[in-house]
Amino acid sequence: IADALDTLTLYVGDRPSIKASDVEALVGADPQIHAFALAEAAALGDAPRALGLLRHLLDSGERAEAIQPALVFNFRRLCQALEKCDSGTSPSAAAAAVGVKPMFQAPFLNALDRLSLEQGQGALHLLMGTDRRLKRGEGQSVAALERAVVSLCGLAPQRTRRPPPRH
Repeated sequence: IADALDTLTLYVGDRPSIKASDVEALVGADPQIHAFALAEAAALGDAPRALGLLRHLLDSGERAEAIQPALVFNFRRLCQALEKCDSGTSPSAAAAAVGVKPMFQAPFLNALDRLSLEQGQGALHLLMGTDRRLKRGEGQSVAALERAVVSLCGLAPQRTRRPPPRH
């Protein structure tokens, strides 16, 4: 680790801070992080960002058939957390209960704050349909995933705060 930090320090030179892009330039990007960011952008309805992240993953060599399950995984966790919130669990406790790592808590909570359980379930239904089409070889896999991402972005509500749970 010390050698990696020395290399990173040399790489950034005199700059006062180290950016994520500096680390990525030296060690490469983690596809899981980008898949999580893609799911978050889609959940927030940010189509330009979501499509940009999808394109980045594809350009990095990830296959559509590998990205799609990562989206399902992240939306499934959102639905599990939404169920917990609807039954009175605080959003941060729900995120922790479904295994969201601390470094992802803030964006996960942001997505959790924006979606209803019904919208999350709609997203899962849409993704499962995309999964079936990909497995059957129906059409181009990249185009199918792009359509799914755009559709996911359209599910995002306009509200910014989740109503408090009913007791």
